[in-house]
Amino acid sequence: MRLLVTAMKNEGPFILEWAAYHLSIGVDRFLVYTNDCEDGSDAIWERLAALGYGAHERNDDIRARGVQKTALMKADDHPLVAEAEWLGCLDVDEFINVKHGQGTLDDLFAADQDKKKRDEHYRKAVVFPLRYMPAKKKGNQRDTHYFLLMQKHSTSCLDLLLLYHRFVKGDIHRLRL
Repeated sequence: MRLLVTAMKNEGPFILEWAAYHLSIGVDRFLVYTNDCEDGSDAIWERLAALGYGAHERNDDIRARGVQKTALMKADDHPLVAEAEWLGCLDVDEFINVKHGQGTLDDLFAADQDKKKRDEHYRKAVVFPLRYMPAKKKGNQRDTHYFLLMQKHSTSCLDLLLLYHRFVKGDIHRLRL
């Protein structure tokens, strides 16, 4: 199973587009943590969970690390995470854009079978550049951010977020994928 984990608050207008798009490219389920929603976001996710598209959890007891890290720490113990083969943490305003075949995750994973045969570490992680488009660029903001999709057995949800931050901040110079 391919699982996206996210934390959100008041993202109601964007949820269905985001979920439908990612389901269409090969994501199987979502694990969503919401807090303090005033726009019905939590009700939307409850309904999607009831329809079998994943799980919705309340994230009301925020720890000192913040909303997202609290949710990811909780996610590590969730049954969906234990079942997942591929795991990604992605915000509702971020979309995976596959440039192989028909644009699905299956097309991406099938893009280079020869490399898979040569490299035992191939496809344990996939790094996607994310185009960051703020209304106004502030200070040292980067134009490109990154999203990691990793095989579940290789990391936890929180480790995935920490690896992402290390990669984006330049602490990791090269990832052998």
